[in-house]
Amino acid sequence: MVDVYAIASDRQDRLWLGGYDAGLYLFDHEQNTLRAFKHGATDQNSLINDTILSLLNDPDGLWIGTLDGFQQLRGSTFHTIELPDAARPQRLIASLSKGEQGLLQIGTRAGLFLRDHNGDIHADNTAPNSAVMTSLVDRNQLRWLGMRDGLWSQRPGEVWRRHPAAIGRRGALSGDVINAMLEDHEGGLWIATVGGGLSRLNPQWRNFSAFQVGRTATSVPRGIGKSAIHAVWVVSLPGGLDRIDLQTGAVSAHLDATGGFPDERLHSVLEDALGNVWVGHSSGLIRYVPSLGKTTIYGQEGAHSTPAGFVDQLLEVPGGLWLSAQGGGLQHRALSGDVLEDIRPGQHGLESADTEQIGLDRTGRLWWSGATGLLRRATEDGHFETLIGAPSERIFGFDFTDDGEIWLHRLEALERYRIDGNSLSLQERIDQTSGLPVVESGGVIVDAEQSVWLTTARGLVRYRPANDMRAAELRIFGVRDGLPSIEFHKRPPTMTAEGILVASTLEGVIAFDPSRLQSIEGKSSLQWESLSVSRAGSRIDLASDDIIDLQHTDSDLRIAVRLLSFADPSANRYRFRLHGVDAGWVETGNTPERSYPRLAAGEYALEVSAANADGQWSSPLQLHIVMHPAWWSSLPAQLSYAGLLLLGALQAFLAWRKRLAERHQLAMAEQAKQLAEHASQAKGRFLSTLGHEIRTPMTGLLGMNELLLQSELQPQQRLQAEAVRRSGQMMLRLLNESLDIARVEAGKLQIEPQPTDLNQLLRDTAELQAAPAQRKGLRFELDIDADLPQWVSVDPLRLQQILLNLSGNAIKFTAQGWVRLHASAQTIDSTSVRLYFAVSDSGAGMDAETLSRLFQPFEQAHRTQTAQQFGGSGLGLLISRQLANAMHGEVAAESTPGQGSTFRLSLVADLAKAQAIANAMPFESPTSTIESLLLVEDEADVAAAVSGLLRQMGHHVDHAEHALQALSLLTQHNYSQAVLDLDLPGIDGLTLAAMLHKQRPGLRLIALTARAEADTEQRALAAGFAVFLRKPMSLAQLRDAIAGGNHSSSQ
Repeated sequence: MVDVYAIASDRQDRLWLGGYDAGLYLFDHEQNTLRAFKHGATDQNSLINDTILSLLNDPDGLWIGTLDGFQQLRGSTFHTIELPDAARPQRLIASLSKGEQGLLQIGTRAGLFLRDHNGDIHADNTAPNSAVMTSLVDRNQLRWLGMRDGLWSQRPGEVWRRHPAAIGRRGALSGDVINAMLEDHEGGLWIATVGGGLSRLNPQWRNFSAFQVGRTATSVPRGIGKSAIHAVWVVSLPGGLDRIDLQTGAVSAHLDATGGFPDERLHSVLEDALGNVWVGHSSGLIRYVPSLGKTTIYGQEGAHSTPAGFVDQLLEVPGGLWLSAQGGGLQHRALSGDVLEDIRPGQHGLESADTEQIGLDRTGRLWWSGATGLLRRATEDGHFETLIGAPSERIFGFDFTDDGEIWLHRLEALERYRIDGNSLSLQERIDQTSGLPVVESGGVIVDAEQSVWLTTARGLVRYRPANDMRAAELRIFGVRDGLPSIEFHKRPPTMTAEGILVASTLEGVIAFDPSRLQSIEGKSSLQWESLSVSRAGSRIDLASDDIIDLQHTDSDLRIAVRLLSFADPSANRYRFRLHGVDAGWVETGNTPERSYPRLAAGEYALEVSAANADGQWSSPLQLHIVMHPAWWSSLPAQLSYAGLLLLGALQAFLAWRKRLAERHQLAMAEQAKQLAEHASQAKGRFLSTLGHEIRTPMTGLLGMNELLLQSELQPQQRLQAEAVRRSGQMMLRLLNESLDIARVEAGKLQIEPQPTDLNQLLRDTAELQAAPAQRKGLRFELDIDADLPQWVSVDPLRLQQILLNLSGNAIKFTAQGWVRLHASAQTIDSTSVRLYFAVSDSGAGMDAETLSRLFQPFEQAHRTQTAQQFGGSGLGLLISRQLANAMHGEVAAESTPGQGSTFRLSLVADLAKAQAIANAMPFESPTSTIESLLLVEDEADVAAAVSGLLRQMGHHVDHAEHALQALSLLTQHNYSQAVLDLDLPGIDGLTLAAMLHKQRPGLRLIALTARAEADTEQRALAAGFAVFLRKPMSLAQLRDAIAGGNHSSSQ
């Protein structure tokens, strides 16, 4: 069969096909059989003609329309149906369909015929008298006829209406010769034309009525004003005034540029309570009396003149009207035309005449929106006032809800405010994240159901706030929804007294009843379109079975689906969720595809869902995906590896026992020596880095705290200062015991449990980390469960060392957001508990590969890049895990890229009794000899601390941040001694010492450094320093050094 003219299906889901001179075919897809029925010249039980033009299946059997008459197939018998005389001259049966009340509609060249339930056939005299090519009754009982002279429709009880074609015009029928029609599951009507292609009538085409106004085909409607019942006035460019009867659709012309308009540039229109029509144009105002055909012109000069600028808005008020003139201001007129009040820019609080919308609230007060925001006119003195809390940027429009709230639209958002006297408080905001485009609007209007409407250049926007029956919904209507154009005129829409919303577009005026807008009917089917993977360098298509098996070498899995919704395909949205990979639904917008570059071995469940233009989500498609592991990582392979490894180890053991004992011992000794050397070098680098990074800030910390404790403090402040002292001493002890990692590896680390105030330890930790977190703009949060015991027996130094390591890492690698330390406990018995600590952050997170090597020595996330950007030795997490293991606990980490990381510490501790807390050490009196000292230190905190300690002793101190500043100060003052940091920017301390001795040979020098290298002290003494001090130094050491003691401090 070459040409198929007709298709039908029966209750057995079999397919009937008919075509040109081919007969009738029956395809049974379950049996995979094809049966043919042909015309037999001598066979009475056969087709009357082999050219089948139409087919229809119903409970009575299969109806067959042929080139030479009409038949019915019941069972296996063909019954020829006699046609009435009116249809016999043209026996061609072009169409068959079910009509009203189940009547059979028969389309012939002689017109439309109906077959009733008694089997009688008669002509439908109400139908157009023309050849019927196709017929259909849609779900709304609207009858459709496709004919040689166009498309016709009839509502129940009404006359037939013709829908002419407009070839090449957007939104119009593409051809007048209709061949076939089909209604889809959403109520859309597909129309096949001869020579014009395929057209589709959107199921929501009844929502909007469109009207053409103006005198020419290029006329563009502008302002709209409501008239009497079911009517509106429209002005268009070039100058034309029309009245639209919204009940009949009739458009009546009234005035144009040749009949009363002094200016063709019309902008606004208003009908007042007396029936007069006011028209604003570019050079003034016109009052038109329709019953008399009389016009009165008000120009920008003379008596009762309008403000300068074009009159773009008119607003009726009791006894008069307000007008807005762009650039000129506002004007209040009586219905007689007399000017009652002029408000120019700069008067009465109106700072700008760039007006977007004027309107009245429920109490009759005048509101204004424009370039400078939102204003309300006071009832007392008529002064415009700005409300507290109102946006100050351009507001395109506003309207009020039934309960007195106000909706505003500005470029970034649509917002709802509550009016509280002279202030506004924001209640709801809809912006780009909710799907609202960033676009200007012509204005805002709230309908009777409290939905908000915006007219924009991207379509008609509706926002339906949430209520008890539904969720909030944002919908943008476009051409596919029945609008003649998506580009609306930049002026507020109009709502008639009957609740009809009317607005102007570039292609005409639209009118609709917001309460009667129809949504898309029927659920659309979501179908798999394609599934494929990259395998061995080629793209392989996969069958969309319930389970998909993938090989370990497969990559780039691509999934494509399609939602069979044609109401507005551009507004369809898709979302995907692959369990085991995606944390939740991943929306892809209008893109119905997603790809997964590479999946780890395992089983996954895929779900895909889609929503149509009305936001109705389909039931998800589901697919089970199995990614098989490589053969060498499968369970049998791993068992084989284990067996081979065991056999090889046995053989190696036997060979070692017999022949290689000595050689193996020598190799092991050499390897142990190399490992020891490498470990020693790594530990040396670690100690050097750790010493320098901690000693410098500890100098400022301990020095400042020592000064602080001698000042007058409140009890709470002293407690806080003592906490700082305790933490500083602990950090110093950590520095001195940094070799503990070696002891851990050697199994010689001594854990010293003691009664510890756990709450105080956690608060100390939080206080220590709060400052660095705040410097990065982060929030450091401490969360202690109520069931956490206060006193436990733990090694407080080791516990706090772990918590500081974990929280310090979190602060270091978190760019913004928060870091949280959480502590909880679980009772084991009456004497012990299991403690749980979790450090979480909102940082970038890590992938599985990074986590797998995170606790290895000298390893960091992103390795060199991290070390360069954030610093650190890469041993912190290793030390933490080893300390936790030594305390019979464990440290674990979990992280998701883009969602932050969490490090967890758990350990068992015995309960302890409360202990007394030691007081601060007394501060010694200052030295008796006053010296003039020069301090050269680049770290501001360290300099402040050391200077404070020296001044506390009574010395005079000058501070230089670098070597050049120190040389300059030396020429201005006669210093007795100089304290130099060895690690200065630019010229270091050793070089500066030589320069100072050259300039002032008798100057006594004291070295101050955070370096941990063993030869640093010898180098400093060789450079001429009298005293060598390592940071952090105590007050006593500093006093002795100034007093003349020639000793060193290497704490």
